[in-house]
Amino acid sequence: EDDERDIPEVLHERRPKPMIMKPALPAFDYLLQLERGLVNVLASDDLHYWNAYYGTNSTVALCALRPLARGKLPRAVQSETPFFRPRDELNVMSRKGGAPPTRFLGVSREVNPECSGSSVDETRHPRKFGVEFPLFDANKDPLVPQSATIKGRTVLIRNDLTEDVAGRLYAFIFRLLYGTAAVERMLKKTNGLAENVAFVQDTLRAFGATGEEEEGAS
Repeated sequence: EDDERDIPEVLHERRPKPMIMKPALPAFDYLLQLERGLVNVLASDDLHYWNAYYGTNSTVALCALRPLARGKLPRAVQSETPFFRPRDELNVMSRKGGAPPTRFLGVSREVNPECSGSSVDETRHPRKFGVEFPLFDANKDPLVPQSATIKGRTVLIRNDLTEDVAGRLYAFIFRLLYGTAAVERMLKKTNGLAENVAFVQDTLRAFGATGEEEEGAS
């Protein structure tokens, strides 16, 4: 039943194994210095201390990311470049209809019960966006950014940000998990072509969403 909840609640209710000394999780500054981020940390853990205490590699990653689940974000997040959603994915979404897709991979559009969709309501109750937890596999480099799911439901780190900040936070999380080289490879795939960026904007305009939302302080 815990798996059906958002990540902060899932982590809050996890209970560590009582006979194992709690290992300190790596700090963000330390992960940013490593060539492959958390992948390097887990690879060097020959005795699997983190796995013995926290569980799977994905659970270790979620626990390490816990400070990002609420409150103010690290200043470094604002320097990140979000991953633009690929053209083929936007084509599929546009054929399915429904809510307009988000501009960036790893970002979910949240439902605001106080907003009817009108421009007046959007001003009074700005739409918020969720940041998804990247699919984490410490044994191989990802080909493209993907988000983890539990029983078909996307795992969210938090859901109270503007679209731009959410996109940057997803890229920052990806950097913490896989390292700078992996982020640069992903950016070449998702943001490398100017026509892809233009296509994203054209698709959003067709949905009536320009994507030009003000970034909120976080």
